[in-house]
Amino acid sequence: MRTTDEKIKLRNHWFKIILISLFSMVLMFKIAVTKFTFHFSDMLAFILAIFAIGICSMFYVKINEALQAFSAAGKFLLPVTKKNKQNVTEEAEEMIEPEVTLNESDREEMERQLLTLEEQVKRMKQVQKEITNRLIDEDLHEDDKRDYIDYLLQKEKEIMLAKQEVVRITSLLEPEEMIEEEYEEDEQHLEDNQDEHTVQTATAKDVVQLLGKEFVLNASLEQFNHKMREIQHSITLETANHLKEEGLIDPYFNVTRKGLKEFRRAAKKFSYEDGVKFLSKVVQRGNR
Repeated sequence: MRTTDEKIKLRNHWFKIILISLFSMVLMFKIAVTKFTFHFSDMLAFILAIFAIGICSMFYVKINEALQAFSAAGKFLLPVTKKNKQNVTEEAEEMIEPEVTLNESDREEMERQLLTLEEQVKRMKQVQKEITNRLIDEDLHEDDKRDYIDYLLQKEKEIMLAKQEVVRITSLLEPEEMIEEEYEEDEQHLEDNQDEHTVQTATAKDVVQLLGKEFVLNASLEQFNHKMREIQHSITLETANHLKEEGLIDPYFNVTRKGLKEFRRAAKKFSYEDGVKFLSKVVQRGNR
């Protein structure tokens, strides 16, 4: 049994069909009884008009699609640049979500999830610390070091994802206080990185890590050159270019006198913490 609304819609539907049919019949009748005189110029003008209408329609459709795509990208794009302290502050402000009213059960569930994530982060950091201590204390083979570094990178990624989830949940539970507390450690870390990362020191430490501190301090120039050619494939193109620009190696990957002094100076200041950090970067670039 149809409702009144359905009956009205059905009636309007048939009315439109009848109206269009009558209009089509009148148009067909006019075409049938009208005498046509063919002119090539008229046909050309008609074709050009149809072509222009088609081009305009296609242009309109493409513009609409581009605007919709741009609008969608603007909604879901979240800047994650963390190059300096100002960028971290801007990111923290953008990550603040509108306050959401939570009922008691949802709040309790989120608090339990937050505690679970925090425990996971603590456990993963403990695992990282144990592996780092093993890298420092034990004389491991180069392949074993790389395996441990891969594992450290994996744990670092898991910690980052867990922290992002902690930030999201905390923003829902405490929208006004979570940003400053969560990013204090990141801001301090960025300040430390700005002090320690010059190009020449970083690239020299990369080479020291690959060759070994003791070898760099004790090897002759000839031994150094032979070893450098062996590890050439393990050095990224960016690092190699920096070494050449600073005059530490020549175009044939031989170490210069300046380079030997710089590498030995870096080896004297080299710490195992630096080794873990820079080897991680080398392995990460190699995996890409």
